[in-house]
Amino acid sequence: MNPEILKFNGDQERREKVILTGGTEGIGRAIATELVEQKHDIVICARTQERLEQLRIDKQIEGIQLDLGDTEKIEDFIK
Repeated sequence: MNPEILKFNGDQERREKVILTGGTEGIGRAIATELVEQKHDIVICARTQERLEQLRIDKQIEGIQLDLGDTEKIEDFIK
């Protein structure tokens, strides 16, 4: 894990919002889990709602159903 991801502001930890695609399984899921442990806010997209529900390990993860092939909806996801 890149140590620069976790930044500090004085004595207080600064939470980063991370947008993660491919975070419902494999390496992406491991990254999401690690980032949750580091207290980051995570937003993940997946093609199916079922995959998002399987990942809800913590309230810090927000899941949005999105197929990245649907380019018209990508901008809404990022906002």
